[in-house]
Parts: sequence; structure tokens; C-alpha cells
Amino acid sequence: MPVGKILRDGVRFLLRRPVTVRYPFKRENTSVLEGFRGALKYDPGLCVGCMLCVKLCPSGAITTADRKVSINPSRCILCGQCVEVCPRKALRMTHEFEHVTRK
Repeated sequence: MPVGKILRDGVRFLLRRPVTVRYPFKRENTSVLEGFRGALKYDPGLCVGCMLCVKLCPSGAITTADRKVSINPSRCILCGQCVEVCPRKALRMTHEFEHVTRK
């Protein structure tokens, strides 16, 4: 590769705007596409205790104790199968994509 071409490309890339965004500090266009499956939310008031979600969860993220459902977000693979099978729509997928917490 000729040295002139390397220098020309180097100068051109130095003068161009960066492609990346300083995400946590500067949020640009955080909208999500239709059909995006974000964090799983559970409404205990709608739950009837059928346990279909527990039986169907492929990753074992949904467990139960005394017909009370608990969700382990670190095990959830966001497949949405539990949402589809829930008869009372107690589970739903949100558009929330920031799953990291400080706890």
C-alpha cells in the first residue's frame, strides 16, 4: 500500500466526526423498534397462579413459591414465551433496554 494513500486516509479519518456516541453521558435516539423485547415486567395483581410461565420458561428464570411467581432478570433470555402463554397478561415485555443496576 503506498504511503501517500495511508497518509491521505489517516488525515481524512482524523477530520471526520466520531461514529460512536458517549452513551451514558449523552443519549441520542434511544427509541426502540416495534417488536423489541426489553425487560420483563410482572403484575402480581393479574396473576391467577396457573404456573404456565414457570413450566414454559426455557432458561428457568421464572420460579414459584406458594403460587407466588418470582423472576430472576439475570437468567431471562428475553424470549417472550411466558408473555404469550399467560392467560391474564400478568407478564409483559417492556421497551426498557437498560438492564444493569447498581445493586
